[in-house]
Amino acid sequence: MQSRDQIQLEVKRFDNLKTWRKNWETDWEQIALMMMPWRADFITQRSPGDRHRYRHQYDGTAPNAIDVLSGHMHTNLTSPSMRWFEMEYRQDELNDNDAAKEWLEECGDRMMGAINDSNFVVSIGETYEDLIAFGTGCLETGQRTEDGFELVFRLHPLNTVVISEDHNRRVDTVYIEAQYTARQAKAKWPEARIPKVEQALKQAPDRKITFLRAVKPNPKYKPGLKIERPDQRPIMATWICKGDLLEIEEQFYYELPYQVPRWKTSSAEIWGHGLGIKAIPDVMTLNESKRLALRSWEKAIDPPLMGEADGIIGDLHLEAGGYTKCRDTNAIKPLADQANWQAHQLNVEDMRSSIQSIFFIDQLIVPERPNQTATEVTIRYEMMQKMLGSTMGRLQSELLDPMIQRVFNMMFRAGQFGEPPQEVK
Repeated sequence: MQSRDQIQLEVKRFDNLKTWRKNWETDWEQIALMMMPWRADFITQRSPGDRHRYRHQYDGTAPNAIDVLSGHMHTNLTSPSMRWFEMEYRQDELNDNDAAKEWLEECGDRMMGAINDSNFVVSIGETYEDLIAFGTGCLETGQRTEDGFELVFRLHPLNTVVISEDHNRRVDTVYIEAQYTARQAKAKWPEARIPKVEQALKQAPDRKITFLRAVKPNPKYKPGLKIERPDQRPIMATWICKGDLLEIEEQFYYELPYQVPRWKTSSAEIWGHGLGIKAIPDVMTLNESKRLALRSWEKAIDPPLMGEADGIIGDLHLEAGGYTKCRDTNAIKPLADQANWQAHQLNVEDMRSSIQSIFFIDQLIVPERPNQTATEVTIRYEMMQKMLGSTMGRLQSELLDPMIQRVFNMMFRAGQFGEPPQEVK
């Protein structure tokens, strides 16, 4: 367990990394308000269900484009209808051994079954959405063993995440800021004595309390040496109650439980750049155009009036069946709407076409079929690989490969595979 000074340093490091994230938060907030309003909590914290977060959105082209692209990525890269990954041994001689290959193939089938039985479909779809819009995602791969082995996946919203890289520019440190009600915290840590939680349980059990999870390389881990105790594993995780500066729980992992893929990064930046930042100028222009068009439409349906001074006797009644007295029937006239609807429509179509092009919608025109052959899946995969370019490599190295490796290791340690052949032991 860490001392209070060490806990203070942990919280301070989190706060510093969070400060470095602020440069991206402004862009993320703008992208979210225009394209994914339900995620718009980077700068302004809104209440759940607050409809004001949707007030900036007048057109659905960009949100729909994100849905379409993420759906195609899910279908072509991680389809639940067939096994989308292959595994092989590091030793070439094992890859040539029939018994070893059959065992590994069976392991892959069991892994696919466990993935499909979990909440992976929902979580990976949300991860793709964050990647596309914001440029970074944070997916946690874990397990539940209370009622038998079960894989559990969870996407963490970017406004709760900070990250750090090692000297090879790989994300090796993840901080998650989480809020639990006092009742939830007591259920999660029933044996822990947390002053903030104990106090809230007496007064307001649904009061939210902020916790911090720090996951980073374990300084006690020594590469090449046999791991004999949990605290010698490569990754350590610490749960902290921020208000009490109290360490609640310490955990140790063989692999980093978080996968943090980035769409693209520059050499000097840690957070990714997604397609949302490229699309934001066109999206803002399109939304403003639609907003002004709606105002003109309203005027065309219910036009403003003009009339002679003192031409009306009493009040002007514009409701259905309303009766207005006037000295001259020509005293009241509608103010003509001079909006150029044709020019507006051309502008809207140009902006929509540009946004769809940014999100590759113009390239995703191959019709989907429910029962795809292996050849069709390969063609689609190659098309997606060509379309995404260098991003495809990042998806493999930062998301799919480490996730599959962690799933295999967790299932192997939990005894979810058959007995390996003698050649593999």
